[in-house]
Amino acid sequence: MTRAFLAGLLVLAVLCGRAVAEPDWDALVKAANAEGEVDVHGGPGKLYEEVMTEGFRRAYPQIKMNFSGSSGRDAIPKILREREAGLYNWDVYVGGTPSILQALKPAGAFAPLRPALVLPEVLDDKDWYAGLDGAWMDKEKTYVLGFEATV
Repeated sequence: MTRAFLAGLLVLAVLCGRAVAEPDWDALVKAANAEGEVDVHGGPGKLYEEVMTEGFRRAYPQIKMNFSGSSGRDAIPKILREREAGLYNWDVYVGGTPSILQALKPAGAFAPLRPALVLPEVLDDKDWYAGLDGAWMDKEKTYVLGFEATV
C-alpha cells in the first residue's frame, strides 16, 4: 500500500469517529506506524488545522502529522509543479471538490481510495447520507470522497 492510502484511511477513520480491530485494519495501522509520518493539506486557518489534526493525533500519537493549510488556488499549482518534478510531498489532500476534480484528478494526483476502505462500518450504506455511493464526488466513485455536506 502507498503512504497516501495509509494516511488517508487513518484520517478518514478519525473523521468518521471510528476505529475497531479488524485484521486488514490492524495491518494498515501497523504499516502506518512503521511509516511514522503523514503530510496533510487542508484549508487555511487554525480551525481547519484543529479539525484535521486533533482527533488523529489523539488516536495515533505515534504517527507525526504535518499539516499545511492554504487555499486551493495557492496549493494546487504548487502540487502540480511538484508532481511534474516527480515530487510526492502530500499524503492527504482535503479541499474543494471542483478544484480536485478539475485540476488534481486529471493530473493523476490520486491513488484509488475505495478499494482500500476495509472497515465494515465505513462500508455500511446506512452510515452515509444517500449511502456510500452517494458520498463519492468523482464519476468512478473511487478517488474523491465527500465527507461534509449541508442538508
